[in-house]
Amino acid sequence: MARHDLALQHDRRYRFQADHAQQVLETLSWLYDAFPADHPFAEHRLSDTVSEIPRTWLLGSSPNGSDLAAGLGIGYTFTGFIDAAVAPGV
Repeated sequence: MARHDLALQHDRRYRFQADHAQQVLETLSWLYDAFPADHPFAEHRLSDTVSEIPRTWLLGSSPNGSDLAAGLGIGYTFTGFIDAAVAPGV
């Protein structure tokens, strides 16, 4: 497991499971106030002071990220600095 994945993991007591897609979906639901009524975050608005939601982009370094962004209809930006070994081939 990469150290940055461990650092960002919600609960480190359990074996790591990649849930990037779920995290992106939760972020989008929060931005667009689109949680189902029974979701634990449904009653917690992100911010009442933001008058307009900015265009959403996903920053990533793999085909998985670009596939996720394409499937969700959001922008994608490739990050060559995360995995420099991959960057020259892209």
